Amino acid sequence: MNVLDRSKRRQAWRSSAACADPEISPDRRVFFPPNETLPGACEPAKSVCAQCPVAGDCLWLALVERAADGVFGGLASPERRHLLERTPGLAIALRVIYVADQLPEWITHQDLATMCIGAGSKQLRPVWAIRHPPSGDRVRGGRWIKDELMAWALNLVVGWTQGDDCPPPLADRVRHELARFPQMAVCT
Repeated sequence: MNVLDRSKRRQAWRSSAACADPEISPDRRVFFPPNETLPGACEPAKSVCAQCPVAGDCLWLALVERAADGVFGGLASPERRHLLERTPGLAIALRVIYVADQLPEWITHQDLATMCIGAGSKQLRPVWAIRHPPSGDRVRGGRWIKDELMAWALNLVVGWTQGDDCPPPLADRVRHELARFPQMAVCT
């Protein structure tokens, strides 16, 4: 199973999105303004997102799929980038949770690259602590154990959703996603 197959199965919420209703949002181009950094360029899209019942789902998907541009869940691409940059490792943790059922027991750099988790050693720095713990005992061969990687991702995301940095609709969506991991309830 590839990530795209899983993504399609988990997007049933799109039919209830405010942007799918032609009366609320007759022109879908407002969600992709030519220059998102101009003041007010994204306001028409954000006003639609403000009344959307599935804004958290939309923002969740935009973050894990790394949508390059456009307004999703009420945040434009510069705002989403800023949100991810403020918490080191958050982009990786969200992606790990998203593809959790596809992770092998031992994860290599190649596995991470195949699943689009981290695009180089700089992005993976927050995860290195799992492989190189303070005790000095290293996991050989550049591999991570799935359960340790998942525990790291869940702890990071749970802590982030409890802070002020996570938008409330997204926090609700992430909590829903975390319910998929009852075996790791200790983390939540």
